[in-house]
Amino acid sequence: MGIILNGNQIIKITFFVIIITLSGCGGLFPDCNVDCSAEMNEVVLTRGQPDDIEVVADFDNLHIITYWYYCDGIAYTFTWGGGISSCSEQCSVETHTFTPSC
Repeated sequence: MGIILNGNQIIKITFFVIIITLSGCGGLFPDCNVDCSAEMNEVVLTRGQPDDIEVVADFDNLHIITYWYYCDGIAYTFTWGGGISSCSEQCSVETHTFTPSC
């Protein structure tokens, strides 16, 4: 004895599952209001203005920006976003050290 569904019920259940899935994942077009401005401002307040700012990516909601401090031998890479299909909900900050050059 199993459950027998007609075509109309299968369509309704499929539609319901799709709607629930999309709403739980931010929908088809998630609102990417996340950025790294607070983290970037904190680095500038701590270290001062960077010697160089490298914009690696700034498209399709993907942002990768590196602040270089050559004389200190340190760089900070800020990454957020990721496009419509994977809108990151947080800012990622990576610290890179190297031999100072000034």
